[in-house]
Amino acid sequence: MSNKLSSYSFRSLLALFDEQIYSSFSNQKKSYCITSYISWESIYKYFPNQSAFFSILALYHQTVVREVTKSGFKMRPLVISCDEHNAGIEIKHNTDALSIYLYHADKSTIENTYIANVFLNALSKFNMKSDVLYEIISKGKTYKTSPEELKAILGINYTNAMLKSRILIPIEKVISKLYQEGSLPFYIKINIGRAVIGRGSKISTVAFDIINEIDVLRLARLRPEYMKFIMQQLKKLYPFDYPFIEEKIIKREDKTIHEIYTMLSGIEEDPDFHKIATSTLVKFKLRQDFNIPIDLSLIHI
Repeated sequence: MSNKLSSYSFRSLLALFDEQIYSSFSNQKKSYCITSYISWESIYKYFPNQSAFFSILALYHQTVVREVTKSGFKMRPLVISCDEHNAGIEIKHNTDALSIYLYHADKSTIENTYIANVFLNALSKFNMKSDVLYEIISKGKTYKTSPEELKAILGINYTNAMLKSRILIPIEKVISKLYQEGSLPFYIKINIGRAVIGRGSKISTVAFDIINEIDVLRLARLRPEYMKFIMQQLKKLYPFDYPFIEEKIIKREDKTIHEIYTMLSGIEEDPDFHKIATSTLVKFKLRQDFNIPIDLSLIHI
């Protein structure tokens, strides 16, 4: 199958499964597998026909989850089986593998031959060890290192300036394009840290943020729930002024909404919770951690 997919691709399949399977998944389930039934009516909302759907499903079926253990490693297939019925399909996921696939885990890697080939083919024009970079990205975690260490593990001999212009910026664009086309279920953001040296500066750190489509879909789906909780808390803390804060929060992206939700839901665990008023602490964290400007003169405490 060609590495160049139509718009009906991995992202279409993940959107379908997020709606039909992932949204109801619970880590509390202890059974070996999870069986899901999806009607053709639901499938046709995302795919024009059965052929397009089965083509992508076959690629998804290649996914394997690998974990590092004390004795070596453990590998599990993500999908155990998939059967077609008149009304739709029955798909069985390995419970442990699906949990890691959706929420990631330390010392684990998501492997898929098709996705790896798309990635490696697209980056083959760069003078670097693309397979090592793919291994890093497959862990689904932010990866931060020094430019010297990065060049060593990727086999790059460029200066730091050339590393940025000839490797980092171009590969970020290439991966983003593949994500937009639907060929990859993730994209990356590369953040470059600089240290001041005399009158100038030099690259001191390189961080790869991996944005998985699974996380994008989940945060978008849960945004209404998060916003409801956030507004309930703000009404309690700032009964007269919460609309001014809501106006600023509601414009933020899904990831930030989730982070604000996490901050508010865990505020009692903050080291400063018992030191100052909760309203003051939350107000400070909104400004300091999320750059949400709040006119302190408008807040009635």
